[in-house]
Amino acid sequence: MKLKDWCDLNRKFFTESDFRYLINTNFSFESCFETSTVFLSDENVVFLNRVLDRYRNGEPLAYILGKEEFYGLEFKVNPDVLIPRKETELIVEYCIDLIQSRKFVKVLDLCCGSAVIAITVKKMTAMALNLTAADISEKALAVASENSQKHNQNIRFVASDLYSALEGEKFDLIISNPPYVKTGQIEGSLKFEPIIALDGGFDGLFFIRRILAESLIFLNPSSCLVIEIGYDQRLEVIELASKYGYDIIGWVKDYSQHFRGIVLRLKETKNQ
Repeated sequence: MKLKDWCDLNRKFFTESDFRYLINTNFSFESCFETSTVFLSDENVVFLNRVLDRYRNGEPLAYILGKEEFYGLEFKVNPDVLIPRKETELIVEYCIDLIQSRKFVKVLDLCCGSAVIAITVKKMTAMALNLTAADISEKALAVASENSQKHNQNIRFVASDLYSALEGEKFDLIISNPPYVKTGQIEGSLKFEPIIALDGGFDGLFFIRRILAESLIFLNPSSCLVIEIGYDQRLEVIELASKYGYDIIGWVKDYSQHFRGIVLRLKETKNQ
């Protein structure tokens, strides 16, 4: 069977980005699915049909393949960790600029999951960062450790319920992509992902509140806290940031121009 024939039959079942990722990463044919020159082995056909069956059942392609691309890098993923999203790439890009412009050295990736944030930040800054990645899930940390080895990045991993295992430490930059989905909105393909990494309580703000309250004593003077938030949580997070004593110094918008990352610094009175 020709690859083009299989693609013509089944392309409609995939999103365009998933379809291209499936073909290009597993066959390295670079768009040759649009030509008639490539033939599939029987094993190839069986593999593609199994992927198709699982995908049509709602399972995310990243879990089917066991990998996902983030910031141009490939990472291992499985149902113990969230699938990295494009909006998080924009937050990482902002953090890389922060680190380079402000010469930050000690960085924490809080609720690190598969550690795509920590690894990408360290790899792309080309700086001697002292980088810690923390998560409550031991299973997630196991995936994170594999990813750090894959990318040859020296990162300290800590099993911690937010800051519980980090007492006495201070950081120049804390980055967090915490659970922020409202309990009642965990549906569709999200049901395949770990609920512990998604569920932010009835209003989605349970962990964001905790992070804002608990980060105060873990930030060095003139340091920054960057948190990914839900597309509809901007006003509530502004109110919480003011309540806990932060100045908002920046925002990160996603590709739909929603406010998806808030960049905070302690108010001057908190640093004195």
